Formats: sequence, structure tokens, C-alpha cells
Amino acid sequence: MIGGGPTSYLYRKLVMERGVAVNAGAWYMSSAMEDTRFCVYAVPAEGVSLQALEEAVDQVLKTIPAEALDADSIERAKTRLVAETIYSTDSQSSLARIYGSALAIGETIEEVRRWPVEIETVLKDDLASAAERYLIPRRSVTGYLQKSAS
Repeated sequence: MIGGGPTSYLYRKLVMERGVAVNAGAWYMSSAMEDTRFCVYAVPAEGVSLQALEEAVDQVLKTIPAEALDADSIERAKTRLVAETIYSTDSQSSLARIYGSALAIGETIEEVRRWPVEIETVLKDDLASAAERYLIPRRSVTGYLQKSAS
């Protein structure tokens, strides 16, 4: 998993190994009509500038196709995603949100039901290709959240 908590690739690389961040991760906005968002975030460690942290994030993102997509990581991510999809059916409000979001962007009920099967068919090459295509600095937009000087 690239960015979901303290066991994720981004957290391990930026927080634990490099020590340039105190928190790091990523999230994906899946419910959109066209291209959607994959967001990466990091909070700098004391003494690390936002520019230096951004450079470190860019460096780590470049290593994802070669380092983060090992077979075990991919299988763990698939298992987690399939389980989340199945467990979400235990809650009526989750079901309503999932189906409502999917139908609002043009998906069908059958497509939503196929999510677990489709997740299982994803291959390392698919993920590496997507990472190489989308996780590049020229496609990114960076925002800095800073304390105001008052």
C-alpha cells in the first residue's frame, strides 16, 4: 500500500527511513466522472523546509514502480480492498453512499458488484504503468499549508 497509515510505503520511506516527515500518506478520490485525484501529503519534521520535503516526496514517488510494487504488497492491498468492499455491505449508510456515488458518475449496479473481482485482476504491470504515467512532478499540483505570520 502506497499511502494508508504507518505501514504504508510513503510513511516508511519519508518518516521512518529518511526522517524528513512526521507523517505522510496518500488517498484516492474514486468517485468522479473524468480523471480523479490521487493525493499525497507529508508533514515536515522539525528543521525540514517544505521545499526539501517536496523534493523528498518526488524522489520517493519515482521509486514506487521499482520498489513498492512487490507481489506481497500488492496481494495485501488487494485483500484489504476486497475486504473493505465486502464489509461495507454490512452498513446501510455505506451501501447507500457507495451505490449513490457510483450511479451519480455513470456506473451501474452490476459494475459496483464486480469491484471485488476487478480488484483481484489487477497486475503489477498495471500498477507500475499507472505509477509511471501519473506519479510524476509535471502532473502534480503542490500546496503548502503554513502558519500565518501574525
